[in-house]
Amino acid sequence: MRSFARILLVIVIIASNLFLGGNTVDSQQVISRSSFSLEENSIPTDDSFSPAKSIYISPVSIESARFISDEKWYEGIYYYQAFRLNQGDFLYHYVVTRNGLIYQGNLKGEDHRFLFEDESEKPIVIAYLTPEGESDFSVEALERIKDLASTIANRNSVDPSLIEARDVQFVAKQGEAIKLRSRKLTGRWERSVTAISDFVKDNYNPVPKQISFAVDSVSLPSEAVNYGDNVLMNITIRNTGQDIYYQGQEADPIISKVSSEPSKFFLNQIWLSQTQAAIGLDNAIIRPGETGTYQVRIGVPLFFGEIVETFELADSLGRTYPDSRFDLKLQVNRPDREVVEITQTETGQLNVRENPNGSAPISGRVTPGQRFFVIERTTNGWIKLDLGDNKTGWVVASYTRVV
Repeated sequence: MRSFARILLVIVIIASNLFLGGNTVDSQQVISRSSFSLEENSIPTDDSFSPAKSIYISPVSIESARFISDEKWYEGIYYYQAFRLNQGDFLYHYVVTRNGLIYQGNLKGEDHRFLFEDESEKPIVIAYLTPEGESDFSVEALERIKDLASTIANRNSVDPSLIEARDVQFVAKQGEAIKLRSRKLTGRWERSVTAISDFVKDNYNPVPKQISFAVDSVSLPSEAVNYGDNVLMNITIRNTGQDIYYQGQEADPIISKVSSEPSKFFLNQIWLSQTQAAIGLDNAIIRPGETGTYQVRIGVPLFFGEIVETFELADSLGRTYPDSRFDLKLQVNRPDREVVEITQTETGQLNVRENPNGSAPISGRVTPGQRFFVIERTTNGWIKLDLGDNKTGWVVASYTRVV
C-alpha cells in the first residue's frame, strides 16, 4: 500500500504540471519495461506510424521536497499516461534520469507517432526527469543523451539540426482525444541541446533501412477468362525486413518477370514496362512481420488454355527481393474468331501497311510472337489485322501462322 501511495503521489504531482483544456537502442543502454511489473492497459488506441522528422528532449520536473526514486517516478508517469489519461502506454519514446539511466518508453517503437496539436510535428520524444527549478541537464545525463540522440538520429535519418529542447504538455478538451502541445525552450536547455545536436552532427552516419519482402499468396480468377477482360490480381506481401515500410521510397515493391522476354500479361499504358508492373500500394504501411494485400492490373493475352509466367518482387530501382518468386497463372478461353501469330522475319519485325500491296505506305510494325485477330484475307497473300485501339493494318500472310 505504501508503494501504491507513492505512485499516486507522483501522479498528482505530474498532473499539476499538465495543461488541461519498440524501442530499441543497444540493450546495454536501455532499461527494458520488463524490468518493472507494470500493469498493461489493453485499451484500443488509434495508432499512427510514420518516419520521425525530429527529436524532442523534454524536461519533466518534480518538486524537490517530494523527490522519490527514479524508478517510482517512472512508474508514476506510466500509470498517469496509460490509465489516467487513458492512452494505454507512455507518451514518451524514452525516459532519461539525472544519473544517466535510460528507460524504455512506448512499446510501439520510434515509428509510433503521438498526436500533436500541430500535425506537422512528428518527433521522437525523450523525457528528462529533473527536480523542479533545474535549468540544465546533469553531466551524466547530458553524455548519455548525446549517445542516445546520435543512435536515434542515425537509425531514423533525422537531421541533427532538428534536435530541440521542447516543453511538452498534454492538452485535454471535452470530447476530444488527448493531444500534445510543445514550445521551444531557451536558456541553458537550448545551449545544451545545441551541444547535443553538434555531437550528433559530428557522428552522423544514417543506417540504411532494412526492408525486404516475401509473397505470402497470389489470388487470380479460378474460372477461365476471355481476351480483353479486365483482371485484377490480389497479392499479399510480407515485410520480412527489420524496419517499417512506408510507401514512397526506393523500397516500393513492384512485380518483375523473371525472364527477359515480354510478358503475355503486359497492359499498355498501365504497366511500367513489358516485364514490370506497379502494385497498387495505396499509402501502404507494413510493419516487420506483418502483411498487406494489394492489387495489380493484369492483361488477358490472345493466348489460349493455361498461361503461366514466373515473377518476383523488385524495388523501384529494379533490384530484386530474394525468395519472392511466384507464378502468375490464368486460364484463357479460345475466342470464336481467327487468330494469327507473327512468325520470325529476316529483320526481327514485320511492316504493317495501309493497303494490301508492297508499295502502300507503312503505318507501323509488329514483331514475332505477337498475336492478332484476322479481319480479312486477300487472294494475293495479304491479311488485314485488328491491331487494337481501333487500329487496323495489312501484313504479308506468309509471315503469319494460324493458332
